[in-house]
Amino acid sequence: SIQYALLGVGSGVEVSEQRSLLKDGKVLADLSTHSFNRDDGTWVSSQPFRVPTNLQPGTYTIMTSVRTARSAISGQAAFNIY
Repeated sequence: SIQYALLGVGSGVEVSEQRSLLKDGKVLADLSTHSFNRDDGTWVSSQPFRVPTNLQPGTYTIMTSVRTARSAISGQAAFNIY
């Protein structure tokens, strides 16, 4: 999940939340993209996803990006497949 705050948007702003699967810094798959109209406040974005069953053993990263027309943030979390 990722937490973010919107301030000064008044009646709302369009926000795009995207999650991608990476290995060694390269995008393997776009897992989800959703757009919402958000008002001022603090938001937490959590989206379940399925890990592809054909992944080879190794370290992978989930990258979450949140974008508006004026700004963007991102966060990442690593996990291992054995």
